[in-house]
Amino acid sequence: MLCRKCGSKKLSREFPYKPLSPECRHGYTACLRCTVAHYREHGTCYDPRCSQTPDESIIKEFEQTLSIMFTMKTPKLPGSIDQSADSILDVVTMTGQHFQLDDIDLEMTISQIKEKISAEQNYDNDKQMLFYEGVELEHFKRDSRPYRLRDYNIELGSMLNLMILLYDIPKDLNEVVFSLSWTFPPTGRDYLDASCLLIQKNMEMLPIDFRQNFFEEQKNLENFIVHSGDNVLGTDTGASHTIDIILKEIPKHYEYLVFTLSSYKAQTIKAFRNPRLTFSKKGGTENLCSTEITHALDSKAVVMCLVLRHYDTWRIIECGQKCAQGNVTNYEPMKALVNGIIKGMFPGRF
Repeated sequence: MLCRKCGSKKLSREFPYKPLSPECRHGYTACLRCTVAHYREHGTCYDPRCSQTPDESIIKEFEQTLSIMFTMKTPKLPGSIDQSADSILDVVTMTGQHFQLDDIDLEMTISQIKEKISAEQNYDNDKQMLFYEGVELEHFKRDSRPYRLRDYNIELGSMLNLMILLYDIPKDLNEVVFSLSWTFPPTGRDYLDASCLLIQKNMEMLPIDFRQNFFEEQKNLENFIVHSGDNVLGTDTGASHTIDIILKEIPKHYEYLVFTLSSYKAQTIKAFRNPRLTFSKKGGTENLCSTEITHALDSKAVVMCLVLRHYDTWRIIECGQKCAQGNVTNYEPMKALVNGIIKGMFPGRF
């Protein structure tokens, strides 16, 4: 990849893997070194078209990534095996977790890489989805031979993106329900909001939330997606939202469904107890998958999961990225974060 600021060709792992701020909407065209150096000198984003101020915590995270990436290694004795940075792969998850895989050989199969991730990071083999420069790494070729790292032109030192599959929706499952429930804070009744962002390939986003009955643009989509509004529990101790979706009725121009959770009044989600998102078949009693947000309680909003169109069906991918600002009254910070997530994970689509 070419850094447009310094003009040097660099590995994909040497570029940013998340937006510099929730409001940033541009792609990652400058390497990590140039991104950090420009901010430290000018206090601004490297992209002259961007008027947003980068988040200091993200800049510090990039600096830590650089320090890990370019740590000097102890010289090896003559004849010893060199386990330097040339034998590693960097891996970044949807939540922004960054870790390295050591002792990598380009002859290793994709299955072996996933087994290594499972052993070192405790991610279930069957739930891992690995991507390199927007292309998903498959296990087997058409002739049943295993794919190896070199088959994808992956270089040692490259960066892989890791997604965790919550559920692979089968073709015969059509009517589904996403449910959010929570317990009111000790201070009294307050609300979390479950929203669904309908996203087209050009990244135009339309939010669906509890106000669907009031906004004509949202109401016109009730043939395939319906938001319940606020459902207060009978004991008046909590509430829930449900979003009913008819998958086969979703127009083809929608590529992604992104489910977000945000606090309406409270400064952070931490004020609420037991927030949980579940997915089930409409009319069914069994939860097909669920996700919790204990790691994101200090944020105003969180991107819970992405539902990606996959041929003629859909996949539910765990996300969990935090958004410091934004809720149903101001979707812009959440839209900017989602824009950066999708473009960062699937650069080949844009």
